[in-house]
Amino acid sequence: MFKDVLRAMDFTLLSQIALVLFFLVFVAVVIRTLLRPRQEMDRQASIPLSDAPVEPRGPEAQSHE
Repeated sequence: MFKDVLRAMDFTLLSQIALVLFFLVFVAVVIRTLLRPRQEMDRQASIPLSDAPVEPRGPEAQSHE
């Protein structure tokens, strides 16, 4: 029964929706990256070369004691 239902379904619309969703997310990530301040990008680029520990920022940076 399930095989018949799956055979009868047309997945063309679902694949098109997935493609559009992927494209929108990709464009959003590119725009967010390009709009970041240059100073923040330079700071993040220097993290792998730094010997000092980097403190996380934001609400998740608070200790959970």
